[in-house]
Amino acid sequence: MRENPAPYVKSCDLYLQPSRHEGYPITIVEARSLQKVIIASDIPSMREQIRDGKNGYLCPLDVMQFADKIQKVLADQEGRDAVRKKLREEPIDFSAGYAQIEAFAKK
Repeated sequence: MRENPAPYVKSCDLYLQPSRHEGYPITIVEARSLQKVIIASDIPSMREQIRDGKNGYLCPLDVMQFADKIQKVLADQEGRDAVRKKLREEPIDFSAGYAQIEAFAKK
């Protein structure tokens, strides 16, 4: 485990998050803040942060489909540029995380 993974994430072309389950995906927020093109599992918590094809990509959690999505995204420079542009323009919405914390606190 690295203390500060930001330098490693900054050097990447893509940020991949193949998760079966995820609470509030803080690593997605971090990758978005670095304007990294994200490919993540199509699960509810990822859908709160990523709009497929707009500010990142969602993919079923299947090894072959994930690999295919990576190849397609890497081959589409214009698409990656459009995603990065969208990430620069849109604010990151933390309200979903707050709602989860509030719901947990009420239990």
